Amino acid sequence: MDKTIPRHSTKIITHFLPSASGKMDYRAMSSRAMEEPQTRVEAKLALTNEPLSDSEAYFAQLLSTGVAKEIDSVDADISALHKFLDNLKDRRQGLQSRLAKLRSGAHRKIPLELLTKIFRYCSDEVLELPPERSQIIWTIIQVCSRWRNVAIADPWFWCRLNLFTTYKQDHRLISLTHDILCHRGGGGKVSYSVYTNGIVGWLQTLSLLCEYHARINSLKLHLGFILDTDNICIEAPSPDEEAHESPAQSYNSVMYPTTRVTNPWPYLSHIDIYRITISQLTIILNHTTQLISCKVSLTGSIHPNISQELIRMDSLQLLIITEGHCAGISEFLGCFVLPKLKSLKLGHLKEWPQAAILQLVKQSKCALEVFETEECVLAVDLLSLLDSMPDLVELEIYLESSTADSILNEMMVMNLVPKLRRLKGQWSVRSLHSFVDFLQSRWTGPEEGISEASVICRASALDEQYLQDILNKIKQDGRKITLRLY
Repeated sequence: MDKTIPRHSTKIITHFLPSASGKMDYRAMSSRAMEEPQTRVEAKLALTNEPLSDSEAYFAQLLSTGVAKEIDSVDADISALHKFLDNLKDRRQGLQSRLAKLRSGAHRKIPLELLTKIFRYCSDEVLELPPERSQIIWTIIQVCSRWRNVAIADPWFWCRLNLFTTYKQDHRLISLTHDILCHRGGGGKVSYSVYTNGIVGWLQTLSLLCEYHARINSLKLHLGFILDTDNICIEAPSPDEEAHESPAQSYNSVMYPTTRVTNPWPYLSHIDIYRITISQLTIILNHTTQLISCKVSLTGSIHPNISQELIRMDSLQLLIITEGHCAGISEFLGCFVLPKLKSLKLGHLKEWPQAAILQLVKQSKCALEVFETEECVLAVDLLSLLDSMPDLVELEIYLESSTADSILNEMMVMNLVPKLRRLKGQWSVRSLHSFVDFLQSRWTGPEEGISEASVICRASALDEQYLQDILNKIKQDGRKITLRLY
């Protein structure tokens, strides 16, 4: 092999070449000088099986190393291309998703014509509104007929919905409600309010909503009629009955509900019932598990078959009894344990349940913050009640004219309701000075004490100078004090 370096070569490649001693040293060879042995070695390997010389074996080793490196380089390029293609595929998929949403956006958007209308009622009755707004009322049934698919597909359109039912059950409303709940998917939970003055079908409507309780955030019931039966709790169908029910029967039961409905009371979060007997309300509350507020007007009396055992309600925070012209209010209040009760509001009652309220607060161990009553409370009753409510923040009371001064003085001396921030009441004119003195006794700092107060008194007994003195005492501290004269 010629190991000399031709003078005419201009392209030099440096290799390790074996020396005479067997060690490696640097020799420079031209590319033209390398071509001949490489070609000869590859040709010899391809055409014959003859053994290679030492120099040929060396060149074969160099060639194999170079080819292996080229293979690794090609593999790296292939891997990079695969990664690049994967990125392109992901990008294309994202673009396709964006394109689909953009193309369907115009179809899924609630029409502007609909958004400018008012549609709440499911009946065709005309709501009494000012003349300029009387022509823009849309009913849910009209929405159902014109933009049903659009409205159902919108994920935010039905976040809050008020259902108003009338004297007869409207199956179109039930069908619409069923479709809304079925098609919501991941659009978030719904807050429903059911207002009804109709006796037929309200329980079926409510029961249908409860079947989708996992998709409902809060469910409020407002009954505008008097319940005339104690049969208000519905037994759920047995598993055997559900197993034999076909999908068609299930859908028909939604479209045309029968008496086979889900017991709705455990899923209700708010109840507002116009008139209900104590027995009926006791049964309902005994079946509720998620009730937060309860507003009722009570009538009748406790049925002798109703158990007087304590009923514990761990979620109830607001209890309002607007009217109670019936016997048994004390027994009703005394049978509950309400550990989270924050607000107790009592309207006009046939009997003042002094002992029952004390029993309710003590056995519930609740931190009552709001107490309102429209009854004229005796001094001894009110002081004992306030002593059991140290966390009270808002108080509204009506006092007899002969006891107002003594009550306010006792409240100052005993330091009752130290956290009180809002005070409302109807007192006599001569107790106004005591009222203002009580307020000022709590004004220990700019942001402390009672911040809002209002009092109602008879204007005919209030002379101008007396009123001016009261106003001068009030305006010194700049608090929000309201005097209503009648």
